[in-house]
Amino acid sequence: MYSNIKQLRKNGVRFKRDGDAGLGVFGELVLIHHNGQPCLTARRWGDASQSNRLLPDLHRAQCMNFHGDGMRWEGYQVECEGGPAYVQEWLVTLISERPPA
Repeated sequence: MYSNIKQLRKNGVRFKRDGDAGLGVFGELVLIHHNGQPCLTARRWGDASQSNRLLPDLHRAQCMNFHGDGMRWEGYQVECEGGPAYVQEWLVTLISERPPA
């Protein structure tokens, strides 16, 4: 699904308002299992290469709520290989099955 994805935390600290998260990124949301754990990836539409990920992966991803065209996911995010893991939340708005032409 083509979606708008906003990160609701910075270094594990939640923004005071969801609007402080900015415009977010637009792309494809993909849920995979990595080492037996759910992992959510945001990537450019139709591009599965590692270099085109829009955000660091969300590990141990759990859907905390789903309503209408929106979801809130929570998990752990690592900014760079070997770096610290932070709690992260993604606010996802489903836009359409495919991106606009």
